[in-house]
Amino acid sequence: MTVTLKKVALRREDGPPMGTPAPCYLVCPCGRKVAICDARAQPVNRNDAGEHVCECGQAFDSRGWLQPDEFKPMRSIRVTWDDGDTTTTTINGTRADIIAYYVGNYFNVGAGELDAMKQGKRVEFLD
Repeated sequence: MTVTLKKVALRREDGPPMGTPAPCYLVCPCGRKVAICDARAQPVNRNDAGEHVCECGQAFDSRGWLQPDEFKPMRSIRVTWDDGDTTTTTINGTRADIIAYYVGNYFNVGAGELDAMKQGKRVEFLD
């Protein structure tokens, strides 16, 4: 298996004078800012594994390396729906594929006369 590593640049927020601490961030490939440290240089936005995580699910280490997302046969996830309800399930695929499958798409999570169309808003990886 070949794993390709990618790094994004660490950026400093504009505003604070040069030579003084300032919040730092990365720009995720999805275009969102991912906070890395606050104005006191303290890490922020970290998961239990110590990774900084974008809203899209992409994880970074503190130096800006995108964390490899090797294929895992089954991923344990929690999907948050547009009404705030959640569903915990397992699914095959990479982090990016799973997020693209759920986020923004509608699913019938009901049954029979209790049909319930819900839109996926967020995916949390539990493994």
